[in-house]
Amino acid sequence: MSELTTIDANNYAAMAEMMGTAYDTQEKKSGLSRLRIVKQAIMGDAEVNGKTIKAELVSAGSMALDNGEKQSVFADSVVIRPFLQRFMYQRYDNDKGVYQKTVMANNLDIDLKDNFGTFNCGKPSGYIKDFSALSEDMKTLIRTIKRTRVLYGTVSMSGVTKEGDAMDIEDLPFVWDVDTKEGYKNIGTAISQLGRKQRLLMSHPWIVTTAKRDLQTGYSYFVPMVDWDESTVFEIDNDDKQLLTEFMQNVEGHNKWVMDEWDKSYQDDTPVSEEADDFITVEVADVDES
Repeated sequence: MSELTTIDANNYAAMAEMMGTAYDTQEKKSGLSRLRIVKQAIMGDAEVNGKTIKAELVSAGSMALDNGEKQSVFADSVVIRPFLQRFMYQRYDNDKGVYQKTVMANNLDIDLKDNFGTFNCGKPSGYIKDFSALSEDMKTLIRTIKRTRVLYGTVSMSGVTKEGDAMDIEDLPFVWDVDTKEGYKNIGTAISQLGRKQRLLMSHPWIVTTAKRDLQTGYSYFVPMVDWDESTVFEIDNDDKQLLTEFMQNVEGHNKWVMDEWDKSYQDDTPVSEEADDFITVEVADVDES
């Protein structure tokens, strides 16, 4: 019997486990389009009163959807229908010019192998009792590592391209890496609310906007704000089950790539037990990265 036919949309516990949300409710390279928040305004040429001037084409804080054809669509808000969540660590390595990423898992209570042949992108295992006692190099490394909540789902939006052309998107599959602290928490809060009501992740649409946060340095950034619509309830059909299966296959593909890269890069010859070779249970302190 195929995985698709064994999905029971009426079994909350089983579906929540599959979607990676069971843990949240118990606690108080992909071809997919990527959802993200625009960090800096996009400037371009605009004609005003017959003159060409530099103008802001897309505002910072807009939601952006990047598709595989290198075209992006921008909007102030989007409506998403989340299907699946996973967790990982990631950081950008400036020296190598590539991202260091771990496998995706249902939670971050375990050591996760990464594509550089280490665990947790180099973050120490176990509970960090005294962050100040760490070396400066380790402190710097930890600050660059992003705890990431990865969301898969479908998105609808009425937006524009950077050329100013209107474009409507409806129910397009996407993946979204949420890695700001507040954004990570906001998404988790919404999922916990659903869990307390025993609502499946894909049962309701979410309206996603952004909010600006200012830093003492004078810089600013934006975080996602979500409001799920309790009044609209989606019936889960076979197409939804098929899409959920495809999202899970995407996660498996990512994890296989990471594991293959880990095998190529891992240098430690110390024997490791078969169980520990996959995951090592740890506690990791939440370090302020701001």
